[in-house]
Amino acid sequence: SKGVLIYNLVEGGPADTGGLRQGDIILAIEGDSIVEPFEIERQLAKLKPNAQVRLKIQRGKKTLELTVRLEELPKLDQLPQGII
Repeated sequence: SKGVLIYNLVEGGPADTGGLRQGDIILAIEGDSIVEPFEIERQLAKLKPNAQVRLKIQRGKKTLELTVRLEELPKLDQLPQGII
């Protein structure tokens, strides 16, 4: 009942290469609980490209911690279709 469901990933993007999967639920970023999708954006906006971010996720019945290296967002005309 808490967290944000990952329903789409960009193949080869930071979340994909960091080990996240469709169906995972993000519970926390850097120890701060996540309940709404906008909270993910707010937390990540505080960090710089190439920073490593700790994520607490739920995958099925397991709770996992992953570290994902952030990347700079490409220009809007270079984003894969469906990311926005």
